[in-house]
Amino acid sequence: MWNLYKKELFSYLHSMLAYVFIAFFVAAGGIYYSHYCLTYALMDYSNYVLMSIVILLIVVVPILTMKLVAEERKQKTDQLLLTSPVKVSFVIIGKYLAAETLFAIALMITAIFPVISGLFGTMNYGALATGFLGYFLMGSALIAVGIFLSSITDNPMIAAALSFGAVLFMFLAENAVQNIPTRPRYTIVFLLLVVAIVAICFYIKSKKTWLSLCVFAIGVVCIFGIYAWKPELYEDGVAQIIAWFSVLARFDDFAGGILNLSSIIYYVSFILVFLFLTIIVFKKETGRQGAVSISLAGIFIAICLVANVVVTKADFSYDVTSNQMYTISKQTKKILQGLDQEVTIYMLSAKSDANLIYKKILQQYAKTSKNVSLKYKDLEQYPNFGKKYLSDGETATEGSVIVTSGEKGRYVSSNDFVSYSYDYYSGSQYPESLNIEQKVTEAINYVTSDETPMIYELVGHGEISLGSDVTTKLENDNYQVEELNLVTAGKVPEDASMLLINGPQKDFTKDAIKQLKSYMKKGGRLYVLLDPLADELPNLNEFLETYGITVDSGVVIEQDTSYYMQGQPVFLVPEYGYHAITTPLQNDNLFVLLPTAGGLNIQEETEDSDYTVTALLSSTEKSYLKKDLESDITKKAKEDEDGPFVLSAIVEKEEEPQMIVTYCLNQWDSQINQYSGDANLNFFLNGTNYLNQQEDKISVRAKSITTEYGVYTEFTQKVLSTASIYGVPVIVLAIGGVVAYRRRRL
Repeated sequence: MWNLYKKELFSYLHSMLAYVFIAFFVAAGGIYYSHYCLTYALMDYSNYVLMSIVILLIVVVPILTMKLVAEERKQKTDQLLLTSPVKVSFVIIGKYLAAETLFAIALMITAIFPVISGLFGTMNYGALATGFLGYFLMGSALIAVGIFLSSITDNPMIAAALSFGAVLFMFLAENAVQNIPTRPRYTIVFLLLVVAIVAICFYIKSKKTWLSLCVFAIGVVCIFGIYAWKPELYEDGVAQIIAWFSVLARFDDFAGGILNLSSIIYYVSFILVFLFLTIIVFKKETGRQGAVSISLAGIFIAICLVANVVVTKADFSYDVTSNQMYTISKQTKKILQGLDQEVTIYMLSAKSDANLIYKKILQQYAKTSKNVSLKYKDLEQYPNFGKKYLSDGETATEGSVIVTSGEKGRYVSSNDFVSYSYDYYSGSQYPESLNIEQKVTEAINYVTSDETPMIYELVGHGEISLGSDVTTKLENDNYQVEELNLVTAGKVPEDASMLLINGPQKDFTKDAIKQLKSYMKKGGRLYVLLDPLADELPNLNEFLETYGITVDSGVVIEQDTSYYMQGQPVFLVPEYGYHAITTPLQNDNLFVLLPTAGGLNIQEETEDSDYTVTALLSSTEKSYLKKDLESDITKKAKEDEDGPFVLSAIVEKEEEPQMIVTYCLNQWDSQINQYSGDANLNFFLNGTNYLNQQEDKISVRAKSITTEYGVYTEFTQKVLSTASIYGVPVIVLAIGGVVAYRRRRL
């Protein structure tokens, strides 16, 4: 085999055609490299350049494979190979490896340029290697298909045409199934046709009618037997079978930065199956030997299919993107694995047109839980789908999602999948974070919840309104928010899951405090946010002292420059305490910002020794509490107290959450929250979920979107662009010319 491999490879390298092929491939890649990586300075080579040059394989595969076997048949040299002592399998594998080597050489030369780009920016070499691995495997699989098609004809041009058509079909397979009927009967007819073709192949190889009829009969029994056992498998079956041949769909994983074992097995299966079929066709065996060969082929194909199914279900994949773009969080996985009811995620788009990033993330939901299924609904075909889940006046948009469970459902607009920030210098918006996991998980929590916890927002003491952004976030987490005036209500409603006191400006009456105490003794939960600039609240402060929290009047001034921002010592970046509420924020490197915060002190002993108080946010030892709020001087005075101070604390009783107190009011300001990267709002939501014992919802938050750019000088751009489009291809052609000239002289 080694000698045959060298012979085929040298025949390539001694031909000018090979060098033209390499030059063409490198130049085409250079054009896209120059456009995306140099003109727009994008560092994501795989997702932009490799995805663009997949179209080259439509031309590359026929060029590399059209003569491999067809030429042998045309020149009648196949008979010599069949009668030689060399095994036919070695002949085919040697030819295949020679074509593979030429393809690999072209690919390796192309890879030089993104590696060079790594010198001018942050290149994710793991994602780059994954992209090239996927491109190589896809090309290898298509070359195996091409060599098989070359074996069934003695005309290289016909072989090239067949290869061109096969590659084109495999690229368009996913798009071609959009209008195929979905009813099971069409799947049955299609499978019967496939079984008939297989039976005909058995007859051609075995020349035995009875054997072919037996094969057909067994196939028919299997088709109807499976339908009787599990008819839902045949729903939309034709489309799924055809779409399985979409080699481009598997490459999406690699280009996007997902190293997926199932995609690797898929391509390897393609290679092995078509090489095996090529060997069988090349041998021209008939009769008993032909029957054995075709039977072995059937068994081998079945083994490969089973291997693909097993590996796909196991989902061995690794996200090599820099920010784990396609990997859902551990918390979402925990929620999905705990589902005990069926959930369907509908993406309002044709599968082939769906946003690649969104599609990959939603596929993780279906792979994580057997109770979650992902389906696609093209709005052009189903314009009224999901209308009952829309609000009045709301219209479903392309690419949005509807999550359903039983009769419950929620519409999630694609407009909410990405958060944007405003650049005041350029006057334009840019994507900042990806919210699709957050939104879809919130929707799943909503549709699978049997009841909606009620949060009452206290009013009547000058409290500050939550605002629509915070209220919407709470509703998305399956809470209902209503206002409550203790004076008019007379008591806390029985359905209260939590009370929220947001920045009261006036003190509570003793009767209101009595109602709060009664509510808390019954196991109630309270979230308190205090305003350090408000007047004294002696009754409320005394109430908090019974739970081990003392409120000091004043504003915390931070002197450690690492713990405040924008040159403002009152704009605190607090230290985190160790707790389930803060750990997810620490893990995601998110920092809460507290503008104008007051200081709390935790008492060592409380009236009820069962209460434990834990600091969630604190200032440093270098901080102090400014007592004179009328003073414009931030320098420490004699009456000011030394830090550190607790800025937020949680009260728990026998490991049951009771109360959270935060001594800062305006951290929910939209601009402040934006500065924190949503950490402020996430901190509040985490605390709310913890108090309501909805820990599963904690930390399912947005992911930062990072686009890496290179920094090139104009000279560097011109040099790399010229080298990739003209320089290297010309050198390759020159080498080919020298080789061809020397060979002609010989």
